[in-house]
Amino acid sequence: MPLTKTNDIETYYEIEGEGHPLLLISGLNCDHEILWQKVKTALVEDHQVITYAPRGVAPSSTPTTPYTMEMMADDAAALLTNLGISSAHVLGYSMGGMVAQALAIYHQDKVDNLVLAATTAKINALNRIVCEGCKKLLNSGFPREEASAVMLPWLFSNTFLTTLLEGKLSSPMPKLQPIMPQSVHGLIYQLDALAAFDRRESLGNISMPTLIITGEKDLLMPVEDAQELQNLIPDSRLVAIPHAGHLLIHEKPDLFLQMVSAFMKSTL
Repeated sequence: MPLTKTNDIETYYEIEGEGHPLLLISGLNCDHEILWQKVKTALVEDHQVITYAPRGVAPSSTPTTPYTMEMMADDAAALLTNLGISSAHVLGYSMGGMVAQALAIYHQDKVDNLVLAATTAKINALNRIVCEGCKKLLNSGFPREEASAVMLPWLFSNTFLTTLLEGKLSSPMPKLQPIMPQSVHGLIYQLDALAAFDRRESLGNISMPTLIITGEKDLLMPVEDAQELQNLIPDSRLVAIPHAGHLLIHEKPDLFLQMVSAFMKSTL
């Protein structure tokens, strides 16, 4: 099992493919595998793809002290250094997009270009209420599987959910839980890090080309959040995936790949 020391923790990672390095940073309650399952194979064709389990998700360490996005960005920078990678393309999704923002601000030399997918500079009121509700369920001992079911409507568009309920999905429903169960305290600390994150005043310091991808029907991190990112990050552009919710990588993987691949090629 490939583990490397990143600051005060051990981080699990995987590397596949050849070409320019591409670091994928996962979202809340996501490990190195499940989020990227529909796009990773295609990305590996053109890149050396590095995936990893972030702080708080097994088999990486799950410290029993609070986390911050900056702490997780330091982990990502240390991972690249340990792998002998001086810099990489960076793609961050949702919470991973916040980690990617912090990485681009505090470790600019590590980031060649930046893709921020379904993310925000600061979570809105709706997202904050959802996070607090999840924390209450977790602290009450509510089963994790049931908590995931409660989250389902917030993650997908109504179009996708209608197709799901009618049994017309063209591919199996994506698995949402990490392969190795995340500890309750690890998830709670990630939720707290989400709630505390606000780097709006520093986004003007991001100097690398940046692509912002949003789902047109994202309820958690809506188009308005993506527009704010575009306004605050120099040399950034925004694209919206029609009819897609927060888990746009699962709903529209082909269109997502087209956007990412075109951007990567245009900025090399």
